[in-house]
Amino acid sequence: MKRRLGVIDSKTGARALLIFPPFVETALRGPHLGAGLLAGTLLEAGIEATVLDLNIRLVRALFAPETAEQICDAAMQSARPALSAREIGALVWFKRAAASGWIDQHPPTISYALRVIRRVLYPVPSRLEDCLDAPARRSIADDLYEELLKDALASNPSAIGISVAFSEQLNEALAIGRIVRNLSPRTPILFGGSQINLLQPSQIELLAGSGLIDEILTTNGELAIVDLVRSASRRESARVTTSRALSPPDLQDLPHPNFDEIGLYLRPLTIPVLATKGCYWGKCSFCDYVRLSDLGSARYLARPVAEVLNEIAAVERRFAPERIMLVSDAVPPGWYRQLATRAVELGIELKTWSYMMHHDHLDRAYFDLLATAGVAGINFGTESTNSRILRLMRKQASVDAIRRNLRDAHDCGLTVISNVIADYPTTTFDEAIEVVRDFEALAPHIDVLNPSLFDLTAGTPAAADPTCHGLNVPKSAYQRSSHGYHSLEFDGRVELTTEQRLVLRACYDRLAGAIRLRNRVNSASSRPVDDVDEVELDSGAFEVLSPKKSIKIPELGVSADLDAWEVDIYFDLASRNSHVPAGVLRSHSIQLGYKGDWVHRLAEAGLVRRVQPSDPIKRPPSELKDATIKRARAQQSCPRPVATAISQDDL
Repeated sequence: MKRRLGVIDSKTGARALLIFPPFVETALRGPHLGAGLLAGTLLEAGIEATVLDLNIRLVRALFAPETAEQICDAAMQSARPALSAREIGALVWFKRAAASGWIDQHPPTISYALRVIRRVLYPVPSRLEDCLDAPARRSIADDLYEELLKDALASNPSAIGISVAFSEQLNEALAIGRIVRNLSPRTPILFGGSQINLLQPSQIELLAGSGLIDEILTTNGELAIVDLVRSASRRESARVTTSRALSPPDLQDLPHPNFDEIGLYLRPLTIPVLATKGCYWGKCSFCDYVRLSDLGSARYLARPVAEVLNEIAAVERRFAPERIMLVSDAVPPGWYRQLATRAVELGIELKTWSYMMHHDHLDRAYFDLLATAGVAGINFGTESTNSRILRLMRKQASVDAIRRNLRDAHDCGLTVISNVIADYPTTTFDEAIEVVRDFEALAPHIDVLNPSLFDLTAGTPAAADPTCHGLNVPKSAYQRSSHGYHSLEFDGRVELTTEQRLVLRACYDRLAGAIRLRNRVNSASSRPVDDVDEVELDSGAFEVLSPKKSIKIPELGVSADLDAWEVDIYFDLASRNSHVPAGVLRSHSIQLGYKGDWVHRLAEAGLVRRVQPSDPIKRPPSELKDATIKRARAQQSCPRPVATAISQDDL
């Protein structure tokens, strides 16, 4: 991989430690771009730089069998907040998975359990002010941080940079900063990253006066990081540095990121490659991404196609990732066409996915070209299928174009992800239900549906003129949302009641789960049941520990609708070996008097990940314990149909 190293800085002896904090689920299967790009920039300037990805390192530490048992027991013993039966089941699974070494097998279930651990042991305050007050939490939480930091700090870095890319990291970044202060009190601490760029001036002032930070870097960190590391020093209040605007030559000359901890991440592996900065559209009324970079008068800048292809080829040679993420707020269609065309000419498989806006002029030939070039998937910013709401959002595509884009991309073999904002301001309940029905109709052309509720974030057109969205912002009271700590409190939305918004969210969650279930069922049921020799059960599923037995499947976001006797047999088999001869499943169901084909039923419930067609290789059958058989017979009842689709009752 391309590396342009200078001579190590002998004048200042500068040496940087760059930390990426927890908890970022999307960065479990590969590194985030930010810290790696800063490290590459420092190395090119001759400054020794090391990245400590505490996000994945903490997951690895938590997954150590003894630690997993200790941390899960501490979570279950906590009086507040109370855990549900489903959450307790997830923690029980996490302990068993850690003991079995399953960390690379079930990232969705690991993420689900981590959310439970975080909610109890690493609680996140709702306001930035509360983060600065060092919220109380169990000592075991910070003990893990301290243990992970000690080795890295032993190298005596001259500066420590903490990269805060996501809202869920900011409180943890401050907690890490406090520990660094205790372990290495003379080392200056730098803060930067996307979430810092999005904070308002008053919030930056709060951080600067906290006494935890010495340098705060905003906008384009890669342009200022070298000078900051060389000049970093301890300060009573932080110095705030805003970089200059990024120019086309700056973007073209950026070094490749430095990723040295690839072996820690979970497979399938995703590697980020920078494609563009800024957004070529940049008009959506709800979007604050345009504030992430200062590009001067330009709306967006794109790296040369040849340079991006070179980096993709280098990434493939070095890391052999299953997927490459093109980092772009919204990849320009014309630029992507050039990349795909050149990739086909050179025989380079792109393996990319990226964000894209809908366009009226995109056709099947365009998506067929992307598929031919090896593009894996597209995350469309669909948001709505109501023409009035799309105009209020300042989207550019028509409803007909949205439907056509989703259909054409899916039919060409691309994985299609579609975002939707269920309750955009001024949406009436009738309009919202109509959009739900539209997405139900579009579901056959969508592989992943990402529903969300509206957040008003500072710096967006909607926040600048809230009255046109039917909103009232009484004061600049910032609070945390999924977008960050720069979200605004607001009122005045009278079209949808709280209950109606909850109904909408439930409808979309059900539809999203039904789509994921459909994809798995179609994959697992691709062969006739009679032709199945071996079944791979989803050992990432876990039992919900409540009087009524059920199975949660985190990878699908659904629960399997099975009887108690089926649950017992399933977990008795899956806990020992996820690969089970189909004949074993059939024989057990026959012993219990079930007349149907149980293999097919498990597949329809989403509990079968894959099936293996009949072949001459025969495996010895597993035997159920007598107690399990007796217990299952006692609990047996007529199987119920597995129903996941949205019905009228859900509305």
